[in-house]
Amino acid sequence: MSEQFDSSRPIYAQLVERLKAKILAGTYPPGGHLDSVRDMAAAAGVNPNTMQRALAQLETEGLVRTERTAGRYVTEDCVPRPRKSSRKNFWKRCGASGTARRRSPNCWPVRRKENRIMSELLTCEGLTKHYGAKTALDGVDLHIGFGKIVGLLGPNGSGKTTLIKLANGLLQPDSGSIRIAGMKPGVESKAIVSYLPDADWLPGWMRVEQLVKMFGDFYKDFDPARANEMLANLELSPKDVLKTLSKGNREKVQLILAMSRNARLYLLDEPIGGVDPAARDYILHTILSNYSKDATVLISTHLIEDIEPVLDEAIFLKEGTIFAHRSVDEIRENEGMSVDAYFREVFKC
Repeated sequence: MSEQFDSSRPIYAQLVERLKAKILAGTYPPGGHLDSVRDMAAAAGVNPNTMQRALAQLETEGLVRTERTAGRYVTEDCVPRPRKSSRKNFWKRCGASGTARRRSPNCWPVRRKENRIMSELLTCEGLTKHYGAKTALDGVDLHIGFGKIVGLLGPNGSGKTTLIKLANGLLQPDSGSIRIAGMKPGVESKAIVSYLPDADWLPGWMRVEQLVKMFGDFYKDFDPARANEMLANLELSPKDVLKTLSKGNREKVQLILAMSRNARLYLLDEPIGGVDPAARDYILHTILSNYSKDATVLISTHLIEDIEPVLDEAIFLKEGTIFAHRSVDEIRENEGMSVDAYFREVFKC
């Protein structure tokens, strides 16, 4: 049953208070694992982005931490508020000075740097990339958390593909930094990242069933049963040779292989660009239903109207810089228009 909220106060602030109360009461015990953002949002009857904002606040206060590949936990050093007489000794145990300011009415957390880092799945700071005299990305600062579907939106040449390639370790930045769950893009990060490029890249001479086996051999988190189920749903034969398929069907195969991994971050570059409109709804349903609820999907596309229904957030890239990074609900409420209409307004000629 959905929770009831006071319409005169921000819902996320009320969620923060209720989650703190549950931590204090032991409903969420120290060290206990929290459900996914989407499951918690569904239980409370709120938008996942609103729940994400509440959890981010708890992480800022040190009450919740995020572990790579494992999800969110209540911090073990969050304890009930001490009596006044023991407050000084408590702060000493926490390693803080006696003048430290109280951050929560119910808990006294020890803030840890690694907790703040691990609250973000993708982090860019001053990220810059040049191609000769052309600047593709110019000082990009970006912070994306867990459990989101995020649209990476912008016209051709705005830097979308460059950002995705940097996140996948295919390019190196000229300056600034990019981190995946706190790691530089490399062998370790690729173990938790599933990448779908914007062009054909699989060997055309291979049969679809051979590609499924290859992915199963190469990626420990690949689920062959999931891949075969999606192939059947899209009426794609495992016996087909890849190069004999139409462009749209080749792209479907590539998307199925990418989404059949149990990754933490999915980087999808134009996943529905070459697919017929009749198949787009199924593909979007595939994206929505075939990823871990604590994972994040970053979708680069120019078909905004098609993907808008599944988005939690939208990032607008303009001439290599981030023009805006907002929740889709915020755009609709504050701008009074859809994400697609807002995009057209921002990038109109």
